[in-house]
Amino acid sequence: MGPIGQAESLKRKAAFVAGAESVVCFLGWVVVFALGADRSVPPGFWKLVVLVGVLMVAQFLYVRRLLADILLAQPTFRRNEVMFAVAGVSLAVLTGWWWHTDFTGMAGVIWLVVVTGVGLVCGTVLWTVNRTFIRIFRGHIRINVH
Repeated sequence: MGPIGQAESLKRKAAFVAGAESVVCFLGWVVVFALGADRSVPPGFWKLVVLVGVLMVAQFLYVRRLLADILLAQPTFRRNEVMFAVAGVSLAVLTGWWWHTDFTGMAGVIWLVVVTGVGLVCGTVLWTVNRTFIRIFRGHIRINVH
């Protein structure tokens, strides 16, 4: 298999890993939200499911690039944290706007800090899982991309 075939194989493997992670994260978040919801799921619950779905599509696209950068020994941690912090702030603002939440006062600050913090934790976990995945399977993944 030549360099082009190896690159295509890497893209397929990265897409598979990114897709699997996105599906697991989507199902995990929906289950967490469902367990935290009232017994009869509130009418706005579908908004969370749609929002998580959109975030998982973004995660799928991002993880493919992250895996390639980790394989090429590019520095990725700081960029990863910045991207997830921006995602957390965006999510906090979007959900506040979507549910017409008043962001004035301490409640808005707490919401922004909590959602951004959760974004950073998720980003750190995602980076750690993918970094560990690459370290474990590096010998099985051949890369010849320059």
